[in-house]
Amino acid sequence: MKKSIHVMFSSTLLLLLLSTGRVALAAEDFADALITDRPDAAESSQTVGKDRVQIETSVQYSQDDSSGTELNIFSFPTLLRYGFTTWAELRVEGELITVEKPEGLPSDAGFADLAFGLKGHFVDGGGIIPSLGLLLNIETPVGDAGFTADATQPEIKLLTDWELPADFSLAANNGIDLPARDSAGDRFARYLYAVALGHPLPLLPERTGLFVELTGAFPLKSGKDEEHSLDTGVTFLVTPDFQLDSFVQIGLNDSTADITTGIGFSWRV
Repeated sequence: MKKSIHVMFSSTLLLLLLSTGRVALAAEDFADALITDRPDAAESSQTVGKDRVQIETSVQYSQDDSSGTELNIFSFPTLLRYGFTTWAELRVEGELITVEKPEGLPSDAGFADLAFGLKGHFVDGGGIIPSLGLLLNIETPVGDAGFTADATQPEIKLLTDWELPADFSLAANNGIDLPARDSAGDRFARYLYAVALGHPLPLLPERTGLFVELTGAFPLKSGKDEEHSLDTGVTFLVTPDFQLDSFVQIGLNDSTADITTGIGFSWRV
């Protein structure tokens, strides 16, 4: 089932790429193409620019059976970004409607919590100096019963990007968050990390990107579960303001979903 779901998403994206790939390359200028915070977990240090609006959305599927019962989840992760200066943006983010289907039980659906954030870009970088940004997020308990954490969850991340030789790029995030209480009633901070290595695909280097990423969290309290995942994905710029993407993520321990995959798009206006 895991394989078939990923094949479905990947095949859909491939059809979209093929259907749009005949757009004349000379007709577009990709020097000012949009930069997104999806589909990898590592957030870019870049902001959208003054008076620009950017939406990044997707349909996502997760499967996990670490509890002994297979749980299937469909959601629609969406990020809305507005640049109110050249170097800072406001953000609203959430999974919108979430549909959960435990094995052998009826499905349940509800509206998920929303996060409100502020991102700033401070250093352009160059050479060994990274491009630098800072992201502040506060997730608020506005979701439906059964789909809310019932707690305000703050998060701060330092965002760093490097342009490497041979068209490689490296993005790294380091942060701290304070999630809701766990099943034991404990609440504790976590160290967050994400490291993504990217490279364009050879046939269409201006339009495409491929990445491999390691991401996760270390609880800052002994005896609590760590979270670690490995993911990979591809992006395709249809125009400088419109991007398609696909990804698959594999959980590396029992605290993460066994597999998560999705397809999405990002649009800048």
